[in-house]
Amino acid sequence: LDNAREAAEAELLSHAAGVHGSRAAGKGLVAAYAPVVVALCGHPAVASGRSLLRGAALAALSRLMATDASFCEQHLQLLFTRLRGEPDKGTRAALMVALGDLAFRFPNAV
Repeated sequence: LDNAREAAEAELLSHAAGVHGSRAAGKGLVAAYAPVVVALCGHPAVASGRSLLRGAALAALSRLMATDASFCEQHLQLLFTRLRGEPDKGTRAALMVALGDLAFRFPNAV
């Protein structure tokens, strides 16, 4: 059952290396949105903008990271950077929960 789930997730993320080191050139729906989410999370205007947008972008990034180990490893530093500078308590708490999920899913990456 785990192998089937992994195969389905790999199919969603089937792609080659793309823009900003993210995985963008594939056919999967997740692969199409991953570069947008990474760009949003890394953009300085979003980092200093509204907390709702920051929280949504970081939540989307953490969910994408939970689907693929290599995507997780590539963008883990971005997640920790945003966590360190996050002024909103609710967003920080949500990121800590997401990091716990990632540590459970990919213990060697986190």
